[in-house]
Amino acid sequence: GHVERVHKLLDDSVTAIHRYLESGQLWTPAPVVNRGYVWAKVNQLRMQQEYRWGSGFSNNPPSDTVVGRDSYWYLSGSSYYAQSWSRKLLDYWFGFGQEMSGEFIEYSMASQDPMFRDDYGLNINDNTPLLIMAAYQYYSLTGDVGFLDAVYPKLLNSANYILSQRWGGEGNHHGLVWCTSTEKFVRGLCGWRNAIQNYNLSGAVTEVNSECYQALLQTAELAHSVGDETNHTRLMTAAGDLRKAIEEHLRADGPVNHFYCLNINPSGERIDDMTSDLLFPVLEGVADKATGQAIMSELFSDRFWAGDPNRAGGIRTVSSADPGYQAKSTPENYGLLGGVWPNIALWAGKAAAVVGMPDLTLKALRGTFLLSERDNPIHFNVVAGEFPEYFSGDDLVQNGMPLSPFVPGIFIWSALEGFLGLSPHAEGLRVNPEFPEAWNWMAVSKLPYHGLPLTILAVSKEHRSEEHTSELQSR
Repeated sequence: GHVERVHKLLDDSVTAIHRYLESGQLWTPAPVVNRGYVWAKVNQLRMQQEYRWGSGFSNNPPSDTVVGRDSYWYLSGSSYYAQSWSRKLLDYWFGFGQEMSGEFIEYSMASQDPMFRDDYGLNINDNTPLLIMAAYQYYSLTGDVGFLDAVYPKLLNSANYILSQRWGGEGNHHGLVWCTSTEKFVRGLCGWRNAIQNYNLSGAVTEVNSECYQALLQTAELAHSVGDETNHTRLMTAAGDLRKAIEEHLRADGPVNHFYCLNINPSGERIDDMTSDLLFPVLEGVADKATGQAIMSELFSDRFWAGDPNRAGGIRTVSSADPGYQAKSTPENYGLLGGVWPNIALWAGKAAAVVGMPDLTLKALRGTFLLSERDNPIHFNVVAGEFPEYFSGDDLVQNGMPLSPFVPGIFIWSALEGFLGLSPHAEGLRVNPEFPEAWNWMAVSKLPYHGLPLTILAVSKEHRSEEHTSELQSR
């Protein structure tokens, strides 16, 4: 009897995992991309946990630490194929992760009683715009009206909170979203690179301002969806005004960096360090196409790209030509001052497709997955089929977690939105395929969209795409 029960459990597990693997399945001419996409799903499923206060995943398994930005990047992938679980994670954040002001906190301990929550004392960081964007993506893909009805007032509150942070701070005379912290390490770093000792990144940070611009646009679209035209118009205007402020005050004009400043620090000083964070104005639609293409060319140049002859590689967090470049990943810098974090190449891959450079998208996704497929995995500290956390920027030896909890979701998102050009909006799904030079077709099958399985075949030679759902077939 015991053996039969074990076999039954195994059969149930196989059935369950195949349900996810067959949902939103990607098909391309590149086996390494297809392989990485499947493994990304498997690794995401391994991260799903049930805690005392709800469903979530940890940025440091097996702990119960649930982080805002990491949740966004998990959801960016899971909302394309595991939507019921995405809803649970979003319910957790809207239930426990939002302050009365509208600000989303940094993290919580999801099994502690009472729950421990912390915002690091920051008046604003990337968690607030990112979780707005996570809710927008989920609703756009599912059409879950009950969810939107429940969270729209909270989203509006968060958007208003973002706007309230445009004029705070002593050195802020520009109408930019401003983090007032002058501390160092986690309590003075308001973007994704938030674990550098003796380092401050606050004030008007280009990364955070770009994300806030996109979050305001998306909240405006949701306002239109619920018939709130007053807030639709107000937030669209506010988003345009923030973009104008970014372009006027955060553009760099130095001899090396003529793209965007890293930030204007709390003292009002413009910091034009050459970091991978240059990608955010491109990714979030702030930069024009020509500027975006120039930034992508820089990020995929030898100054940023660290690769090997087998095409494994990724983008350094800081240019090797920058005076602050630190190639070795250490407990003091976590690879955030020159190491390779795989998520950067995946973000840049999506951004490259947006500005019409899909061969760079292919380089990014292929290089990212090949980082874990090594002839000598022990030397590189990697496990085949997993997406590692971060590497040194010179020898590409992995120094973090062999399986990053949030990178797999970004791989899924970058592949679908980069190559197939999927762009979920409140009013509908846009499809704009971008073909690498050697490709003439690609497809996604059984993508859950508004409750129906959507299949899309894109054919380059004929410059066309075909969308198909079971509902259309029945007609």
